[in-house]
Amino acid sequence: MGNQLIAKFDTEPRRAWAGYHRSGVDGLISSFNLAYALVAARRTGMLDKLAGQGQMPIAEIVGDLDEHLAGNLLRYLDIMGVVRITGDVVRLTDQGVDVVGVTALAQLEFYIEAYGPVVSQLTGLLTGEKVYGRDVTRNGAALGRSCADLFRIYHDPIVLEVLSTLDVRKVLDLGCGAGQFLLDACRADPALKGVGLDIDAPSIDIAKELARDAGLENRLGFVVADAFSPDTWPEETQDADAVFGVGVLHEHFRDGEDAVLAILNRIAGQLRAGYIKSFILGEPELHYDQLENDCDLYLVHIFTAQGFPRERALWLELFEKSDLYCRRVWTRPGAGPRFNFYDLVPR
Repeated sequence: MGNQLIAKFDTEPRRAWAGYHRSGVDGLISSFNLAYALVAARRTGMLDKLAGQGQMPIAEIVGDLDEHLAGNLLRYLDIMGVVRITGDVVRLTDQGVDVVGVTALAQLEFYIEAYGPVVSQLTGLLTGEKVYGRDVTRNGAALGRSCADLFRIYHDPIVLEVLSTLDVRKVLDLGCGAGQFLLDACRADPALKGVGLDIDAPSIDIAKELARDAGLENRLGFVVADAFSPDTWPEETQDADAVFGVGVLHEHFRDGEDAVLAILNRIAGQLRAGYIKSFILGEPELHYDQLENDCDLYLVHIFTAQGFPRERALWLELFEKSDLYCRRVWTRPGAGPRFNFYDLVPR
């Protein structure tokens, strides 16, 4: 009888384990690990192969990766419902098809790769042992890639529509990063020109290289400059007839509302001095709820020395205090990150 099974049903251990399940922590652990597994599968090319083919032999997906590790990672993704393994062939499930979509991967990159280095250090930031900007920073490259992918789907079409209604011929992009919006805009409109400003020199170098690679260097210029000091804007900006900025102002709420008002008023003065038809400002908004990853956006803003995004009504109240008048607001409810685009002109 050495194989006798003795099952124990003691009340207290069962009650404690049931409480663990009620807590939802079991789901948190699975979601946490799945997120990192998906990022690894993407960065090693495994997901890209499946996205392109739909199904492939395991050996082709694994390629030069560690056979034991990669093979078992695929098995884990099978257990989690992302892929199905039949014999030596792997295919994406319906859920997996959505997982490898641009939006899902961009959101993963935003929260796991761009802000993961911050969220993993919350304890040190809370105790003061670590300081954001010195010991801890977000991954700017991952942030730029994820935002570019999301904006291309959900936001760029809105801005291009606004520019078209205003008959804009040259747009100035404030805080342009690696210049992805201007590149996409100039590809979409062969007559459009643009100039981008950013204080980060490496980003400007990347933007210039991308413009050359796209054959757009004659229509696009990128300059290292302070986007929020209009009196220092370079000569290349003087003939722009629209100004565009996305997600660039809410960070300044860390210095108080008056700091943002001062920036708005400086830009208003520059608009009056030139031939600029509009300042198109795109900003995310927070609702402090659990929809659309709103609470996650709130968390990463808490710990990255940024000001908080505001709801549309609060932005409109701020514009009323400024030298800019908001003519129209564009938004895309229920599709994409919560964003508003404000069409601003001098009073």
